[in-house]
Amino acid sequence: MISIGFFGECMLEKSSKKQTFSGDTFNTAVYLARLAQGKEFEISYITAVGEDTASQDLLEFTITEGISVEDVVILPQLALGQYSIAVSTSGERSFTYNRANSAATQYFCAPETPFERALLNQRYDYIYLSGISLAILPTAQRTRLIKVLTKFKNQGGKLLFDNNYRPSLWTDQQARVSYQAITRISDIALLTDDDEYALFGESQPDQIIARHRANGLIEMVIKRGAQPCMLVTQTTVTEVAVIPVSTIIDTTAAGDSFAAGYLYRRLLGSHMTTAAEYAHRLAGIVIAHQGAIIDKQYIV
Repeated sequence: MISIGFFGECMLEKSSKKQTFSGDTFNTAVYLARLAQGKEFEISYITAVGEDTASQDLLEFTITEGISVEDVVILPQLALGQYSIAVSTSGERSFTYNRANSAATQYFCAPETPFERALLNQRYDYIYLSGISLAILPTAQRTRLIKVLTKFKNQGGKLLFDNNYRPSLWTDQQARVSYQAITRISDIALLTDDDEYALFGESQPDQIIARHRANGLIEMVIKRGAQPCMLVTQTTVTEVAVIPVSTIIDTTAAGDSFAAGYLYRRLLGSHMTTAAEYAHRLAGIVIAHQGAIIDKQYIV
């Protein structure tokens, strides 16, 4: 059994058509759970929620997707963060966020959390988190998370990281320090090139590769939009072309679904190239439909 915990924030998504749930690590958890149905996977989502109706609806939805909420913390005085989304005719999206009362940003407000106990008791084989997972936390809580993840790593745990950089959430200096600390202990990093360039002032994939190799990163995937992604180890670089999509409806969760497809194949033992080809196909299906989490019937 492969046990993987996803740490981060799931928000209430408000669009012109409906209300639903979304968040980068949450989207990846849902898609992985759907792909892994019937396989040897145990998937958990780790966050904090309130006691409001939306929070309870989120927990129910998460459970129906086959995802454990055992390490979710309930903070009665807080609620889910919210955002609204607008999608252009070309499928590109823009967001407006409201995290003023977000429970997820205060996950580590207690002296000890169920997530920390699970990590130190080695209940998880893998932990997945993103740059947003780090950015939403106050500095002291972020430092605490990185410290316990380092202990988890030293005990034999595996760390999976998606860079997902959002400059509005923190200062560049805070982000650079945190990213370096996390990638240093990561086993697989999924990196969007534009995010890396924006944060570290680089302009070429070779610069990204050299920096992360020097930091000891074992395996990385550099996502480059419509260009081939790059699969990088300490000694090799391989490109895998994106599969063209005839009609792009909504690019929301393109990277999140790619991550799910890649990790699904890699954790089952597939070669990096096979995993990336599968991930491209899954992302292509997702962006051909509306919303971050599309209907189950389209996931094959």
